[in-house]
Amino acid sequence: QCVKYGGWYDLKELTFRHIEDCCFVAAMGPPGGGRNFIPPRFARHFRIVGVAEAENDVLLRIFGNLMDWFLSTSQGLPQ
Repeated sequence: QCVKYGGWYDLKELTFRHIEDCCFVAAMGPPGGGRNFIPPRFARHFRIVGVAEAENDVLLRIFGNLMDWFLSTSQGLPQ
Protein backbone atom coordinates (compact mmCIF):
# COMPACT_ATOMS: atom_id res chain seq x y z
CA GLN A 1 0.00 0.00 0.00
CA CYS A 2 2.82 2.41 0.84
CA VAL A 3 4.71 1.74 -2.40
CA LYS A 4 1.72 2.12 -4.70
CA TYR A 5 -0.28 4.85 -2.94
CA GLY A 6 2.43 6.68 -0.96
CA GLY A 7 1.25 5.84 2.54
CA TRP A 8 -1.00 3.79 4.80
CA TYR A 9 -4.61 4.08 5.82
CA ASP A 10 -4.97 4.34 9.59
CA LEU A 11 -7.97 2.28 10.68
CA LYS A 12 -8.06 3.77 14.20
CA GLU A 13 -8.20 7.42 13.13
CA LEU A 14 -9.76 6.71 9.71
CA THR A 15 -7.21 8.88 7.92
CA PHE A 16 -4.57 8.30 5.29
CA ARG A 17 -0.97 8.65 6.50
CA HIS A 18 1.19 10.06 3.68
CA ILE A 19 4.84 8.98 3.58
CA GLU A 20 7.24 11.43 1.87
CA ASP A 21 10.89 11.16 0.82
CA CYS A 22 11.18 7.49 1.67
CA CYS A 23 13.42 4.96 -0.10
CA PHE A 24 12.79 1.22 0.13
CA VAL A 25 15.84 -1.05 -0.05
CA ALA A 26 15.60 -4.82 0.18
CA ALA A 27 17.71 -7.91 -0.38
CA MET A 28 16.66 -11.45 -1.11
CA GLY A 29 17.87 -14.83 -2.19
CA PRO A 30 16.48 -17.00 -4.95
CA PRO A 31 13.12 -18.73 -4.35
CA GLY A 32 13.29 -22.03 -2.54
CA GLY A 33 14.17 -23.23 0.95
CA GLY A 34 11.44 -21.13 2.59
CA ARG A 35 11.91 -18.10 0.33
CA ASN A 36 8.98 -17.23 -1.90
CA PHE A 37 8.75 -15.99 -5.48
CA ILE A 38 7.99 -12.26 -5.79
CA PRO A 39 4.97 -11.69 -8.02
CA PRO A 40 5.40 -9.29 -10.98
CA ARG A 41 2.62 -7.08 -9.61
CA PHE A 42 4.79 -6.31 -6.57
CA ALA A 43 8.17 -6.39 -8.33
CA ARG A 44 7.13 -3.72 -10.87
CA HIS A 45 7.58 -1.04 -8.18
CA PHE A 46 11.29 -1.83 -7.75
CA ARG A 47 14.51 -2.01 -9.77
CA ILE A 48 15.78 -5.57 -9.54
CA VAL A 49 19.51 -6.18 -9.80
CA GLY A 50 21.11 -9.61 -9.78
CA VAL A 51 24.67 -9.93 -8.49
CA ALA A 52 26.78 -13.06 -8.70
CA GLU A 53 28.40 -14.17 -5.46
CA ALA A 54 32.12 -13.37 -5.34
CA GLU A 55 34.83 -15.78 -4.24
CA ASN A 56 36.51 -15.22 -0.87
CA ASP A 57 39.87 -14.21 -2.39
CA VAL A 58 38.15 -11.57 -4.54
CA LEU A 59 36.31 -10.14 -1.53
CA LEU A 60 39.54 -10.10 0.50
CA ARG A 61 41.32 -8.20 -2.28
CA ILE A 62 38.52 -5.64 -2.70
CA PHE A 63 37.94 -4.93 0.97
CA GLY A 64 41.65 -5.25 1.80
CA ASN A 65 42.45 -2.49 -0.71
CA LEU A 66 39.67 -0.33 0.72
CA MET A 67 40.95 -0.82 4.26
CA ASP A 68 44.54 -0.10 3.21
CA TRP A 69 43.45 3.15 1.57
CA PHE A 70 41.26 4.16 4.51
CA LEU A 71 43.96 3.50 7.09
CA SER A 72 46.59 5.34 5.02
CA THR A 73 44.55 8.55 4.87
CA SER A 74 43.96 11.03 7.67
CA GLN A 75 40.54 9.41 8.22
CA GLY A 76 42.12 6.21 9.44
CA LEU A 77 43.64 5.28 12.76
CA PRO A 78 46.77 7.12 13.89
CA GLN A 79 50.00 5.23 13.19
